[in-house]
Amino acid sequence: MALAYRMSTEADETALIRFWSEQSGWDQLTKEQWEYRFVKTPMGPAAFSLAIEEETGKIIGQSAFIPTIVCVEGEEHNAYRPFGAIIDEKYRSKGLLNLQKLIAKMYLLATSVFADGNVSLLHMLPDPRWSRILRLLPAFQTASFPLWCKALPAILEEDKSYTTRMIDANDKSIDDLWLKAIKCHRCMVVRDTRMLGWKISHASYNLIGVYKNEELSGLFACTKKLKDKQWLLSDILYSDADVGFYTVLKAACYWINQQTHKLGDEERAAIQKIGILGTETMEPALKKLGFYEENYQFTFVIHILNKNLSKKELTPKHWYVSAND
Repeated sequence: MALAYRMSTEADETALIRFWSEQSGWDQLTKEQWEYRFVKTPMGPAAFSLAIEEETGKIIGQSAFIPTIVCVEGEEHNAYRPFGAIIDEKYRSKGLLNLQKLIAKMYLLATSVFADGNVSLLHMLPDPRWSRILRLLPAFQTASFPLWCKALPAILEEDKSYTTRMIDANDKSIDDLWLKAIKCHRCMVVRDTRMLGWKISHASYNLIGVYKNEELSGLFACTKKLKDKQWLLSDILYSDADVGFYTVLKAACYWINQQTHKLGDEERAAIQKIGILGTETMEPALKKLGFYEENYQFTFVIHILNKNLSKKELTPKHWYVSAND
């Protein structure tokens, strides 16, 4: 059956929700949940590219693209994060090659539309099973970042020059921290009050501020992943080299250790380690604090659309990346 490809419109919303709930295998979404996840994002509605059966008008494939902002050398750029390419079960059964072609056509349609607009790049952490294919595409820059882990209990001496406590993602002191943090990394997804709260709202994250003399000097997010038997760390920000990654990571380990002690016996026994996506610049601090590389690699992908941006300045080694990017 012949297929057509197009971008979605508001009129497709009910069909998109139904298709997601029936075909994704991830979750069932109400209209309210759908709109929070895909319509009321900080940067506006997500975009969807669709594969349609021409004869029936039925959606047989949809790819979501979440709008984000990326900071490159201190300058903000509009971006998208591809999220959730779904294909109808009937077409999935036709083989991997057919599945790849459908997803590729939806992706190319979306990027051609984005390239005509004010969108500079796409970034994603796809399923590692796609890494071999993605590395073959010349438009993509890819890198592998290992999962680093530290066994619990994490016995560390508390650094009493800093204090930690929960912080609301809308606290305006985060914006002041962000303006300092962007000077510590050449490329990263924006994590100020516009984006951070929504970014960590899709799982049970704790957001913790690291304070020196009552001034917010760093922060981190973490969530319990019972399936993976770990706390997962993400979204680490720090104000300067003195209050650097090592200081915030150490504070995070100490805080997680304390929280783990407070868990019930069954849950405490289930959580065995702390996990974090580790880039090259993080390695010295990770090793110093006793982290080790797990047998798992995150695949990070960048696709530049803005011709004024170069692959050299956006090379993955220049990025701060966390597992929820």
